[in-house]
Amino acid sequence: MGIVIGLFLLMVFSVVLPTIGTTGYMLWKRKIGGKEIGLGLLVSLILFLLTSLSYLLQKEAWVFGYLFRYPLIMIVVPSLFYPYFLKSKKPILNYWSTLLAISISLTGILGVVFYEPFSHIMEFLQIKTHH
Repeated sequence: MGIVIGLFLLMVFSVVLPTIGTTGYMLWKRKIGGKEIGLGLLVSLILFLLTSLSYLLQKEAWVFGYLFRYPLIMIVVPSLFYPYFLKSKKPILNYWSTLLAISISLTGILGVVFYEPFSHIMEFLQIKTHH
């Protein structure tokens, strides 16, 4: 099972690292500012809360499920929408592509920095886990 988790997380990091580069470039060129970073963080927070709610409604989960579900919903799914929003001719969708890039970047960075406390999310949510 470790190989599957490792390959999945490697795929997630292959999405996060270029997105961090894109977000850094936008910051460097001053295409984004505090407002966009705040909104990107809000997108991440909303996705985190929705994912946590899905666990609360489930009441029981696989012990390593958080290693799949959180990255899937918070990184992989937004990264699927990102290129379509980026290439859209609608300005609002272009703006959302920026927010998604920021959200993916912040989620990746915060996921690494706060991995240790996050690894206890199931205990915190009082979700029964099984192997």
